[in-house]
Amino acid sequence: MVFALDKSLSMAQPTSNGLSHMQMVREAVTRGAELIRDDSGAGVVTFDQEAHPEVKLSPFAPALSQRADVLAAVNAVEPGGDTSLGDGLVAAQQTMNANGRAFTSRALVVVTDGLENQPKFLDEVGGTITTRTFAVVAGAANLVSAPALTRLANGTGGRLLLTDTPGTDAEGFFRLSTYIQHVLASAADEDVVAEASGVVTPEEEVRVPFQLNETDIEATVILSLDVPSVSLELETPAGRVLTESELTALGATVRRTTNMIFCRFRLPFPAGVGAHSGTWQVGLKADERVLREETAKLRTAAEGDPARGAELDRLTAHGPRYSIVVTAWSNLRLNSRVTQPSMEPGATIRFDAVLAEFGRPVEGRADVEAEVRRPDGVVVTVPLDEEVPGAFRGDLTATMAGVWQARITARGHTFGRTRFARQQRLGVAVLVGGDHPPAPVVGTDVDGND
Repeated sequence: MVFALDKSLSMAQPTSNGLSHMQMVREAVTRGAELIRDDSGAGVVTFDQEAHPEVKLSPFAPALSQRADVLAAVNAVEPGGDTSLGDGLVAAQQTMNANGRAFTSRALVVVTDGLENQPKFLDEVGGTITTRTFAVVAGAANLVSAPALTRLANGTGGRLLLTDTPGTDAEGFFRLSTYIQHVLASAADEDVVAEASGVVTPEEEVRVPFQLNETDIEATVILSLDVPSVSLELETPAGRVLTESELTALGATVRRTTNMIFCRFRLPFPAGVGAHSGTWQVGLKADERVLREETAKLRTAAEGDPARGAELDRLTAHGPRYSIVVTAWSNLRLNSRVTQPSMEPGATIRFDAVLAEFGRPVEGRADVEAEVRRPDGVVVTVPLDEEVPGAFRGDLTATMAGVWQARITARGHTFGRTRFARQQRLGVAVLVGGDHPPAPVVGTDVDGND
């Protein structure tokens, strides 16, 4: 995987949750790089008005510095300059061409927040980008080069995801990290099994269920936190509760990284007679001692910073925010996509999903739907009908301009009659004049906006 990260001046602009676009991108991509398996790997390119190859693509391994080099490069990115998406993507493709043959699955991940305003422009270089490309947009549809990014992602078999205004609730706060985690799963030929977000108060234990089945080979539970004061437990389908240390002792990989805990384990997991198919539970508990320490640190920081004061008020009123994403490396796969004949309001958005188990269609055994958040915040559910065995379709009219965010969810049972669930995120940009966008205008980011 090669990350192409926008570092133009607009990335310094604050978002509605008090963080800048750059701060959000650094944290989300850092979490992503920490999740990538050993023997897989990553490289980094940054771009402003020019491309800057930062770290060549190379495998991760405990004895190598590649992961540390990638993390250092991501956290060293500082905003400044203009925006050349074309230069950035060409450099990412060149980085992939140089060393990508060593990897079986390959992807480019471009993260940007703005309109391209310096050559090369995307439409000039689109035909040279041949690797599956995921475009993750930290911002609104009208403030980025959405038509060009949509064509690039769709044309290479990737996806477009747009955060829109992130918000301060847990789902909005972690949305960019969640999108990066979805992209990593797709790029590694894995599937998202479940998602959840919310807050953990000192008085309660949060329980989040998820389904695993006999087709699943390995599972990863990812817990993102805004304040690192929560512990993670897993409960097997048989009811055995395992702490982080017990999971490690039984062979799971448990890591605490950048405001994140993740647990990765092979199936069946050696707990009792072997834990595999059924309903698992993630258990979250606030560590009151650590929470008091983190609150005291934030109180000190808030004395001269009103933004940190707002964080303190939110933390003391509600508790730490969390996001959970569970993925599975599995023989039961969901592949979904969204297409639109027009990018203008009034166009039909088409959702397609394909389910396969061991390469065979999941026929008559699943229900699939798209949960769609419209630009006005209203959430609608679109059922997807099974048109042919294992292939589902649903349509929705895009009645207004803006970002349409969709989560495709498939629920059903395997050949062995075990329940399963799969999810994928999709994004759609709808723009007035979107079918005939103006040509990119050469300009500058002097005011912080592309």
